[in-house]
Amino acid sequence: ASYEPRLKPLIEELKTKGIAKESEEALIIELENLPPAMLQKSDGATLYMTRDLASLEDRLTNKEYGHPSKILYVVANQQALHLEQLFAIAKKLGWNDAELAHVKFGMVLGEDGKKLATREGKVIPLQEVIDKIIALAEGVVKEKSQKLPKEEADAIAKTVGIGALKYNDLKQHPYSDIVFDWDAMLDFSGNSGPYLQYTYARLANILEKAENRKEGDASLLVEPEEEKVMKRLLEFPDAVRADGPREAAHRGLCEAARGSRKAGGRALLGGARRLPERRQGGRLQEVRGDRRQVLRVEVDLVREAQPGGEEVGAGKPVE
Repeated sequence: ASYEPRLKPLIEELKTKGIAKESEEALIIELENLPPAMLQKSDGATLYMTRDLASLEDRLTNKEYGHPSKILYVVANQQALHLEQLFAIAKKLGWNDAELAHVKFGMVLGEDGKKLATREGKVIPLQEVIDKIIALAEGVVKEKSQKLPKEEADAIAKTVGIGALKYNDLKQHPYSDIVFDWDAMLDFSGNSGPYLQYTYARLANILEKAENRKEGDASLLVEPEEEKVMKRLLEFPDAVRADGPREAAHRGLCEAARGSRKAGGRALLGGARRLPERRQGGRLQEVRGDRRQVLRVEVDLVREAQPGGEEVGAGKPVE
């Protein structure tokens, strides 16, 4: 509404410059390699495009905005064509003082696969989402650990549930639609938060029980699976600094974490399978100790490559 007084002068300017023209009693702007953009309907009513142009002009000329060098439109994928047309019209008008960019994101879809539209009242408050995922996580925790005290089970369920929700959001490509698939969020064997939390708890438990934690023999790193773990872990700093759209950086971190988890799982599984082969004269417990020592070496080497790394915690998943 605040841009209403500017709409008529803007339309007249577009007509005078020959940028806008009438077509079937409506006012349009023809654009190269894009469909025409409509500014005014045949009944004289203006549209989103007209108001967005007035808004953009205000942002470029109003001193209160401090003459921005770049303007970001954080809008859903559905408006990609609209914003392409807006930017093209701005270029025709010579509004080149600021770089215009569309930061796209996908739609959030309900369990039925349909978008959650505020106009239709299809909105789920965040607290309801959090409460539901925690309640579902409680069921999973009780199923897997029936003997846990209620207070501890509730705390784990909250950690697992909120972790699942966060990871489900972060792992998405920003341009992709997000479907609330509750089962997939809490899947302990898929690309999920609990999948990583379980692995963290498992490894932390091994380290907690390992002897000689501050000492390690790098010569024990001889298995192919162990080399893969090291390579995956050493790739993590590159994932943090990776080139590419900044809006997609969180997804790269999730992929790096998932890759490290898969490699680590294979290394532990491979080590367990080889234990009988390496058992000689009751050395089974000693070999297990060796596996823990190998794991400690791997973690320490990665920490040395990343100054400031924190000590690995023990025994419970992170929120």
